[in-house]
Amino acid sequence: MQDVLYGYINQKGAIDADIFYRAGIAPRDFSKVGDPLYKPDKKTVLALALGLNKIQGGRLLSATGYAFSNSDTFDLVIQFCMGKEIYSMDKVNQALNIFGLEPLLRT
Repeated sequence: MQDVLYGYINQKGAIDADIFYRAGIAPRDFSKVGDPLYKPDKKTVLALALGLNKIQGGRLLSATGYAFSNSDTFDLVIQFCMGKEIYSMDKVNQALNIFGLEPLLRT
């Protein structure tokens, strides 16, 4: 996962802080990404994927052993947000709330 994530960070010209702040992840937790034995939960991976398009988000999920499900409303809302370039954690959580779903991560 770390190779894929860091590749996208470099490709976007972002810095690590941009990613973990947008994702609502503490710096100490983000530093675990560099550990090859670390396997974050799916919500954490999706939070880290904010700012990516659906294909890139899918690749990041795949790199951690997860995938988008086209039969899961949560995943469909996340894919919709990625497709519409809605990357704000608050806006993503509002979209999830419309469907009565738990937030991606609390901000």
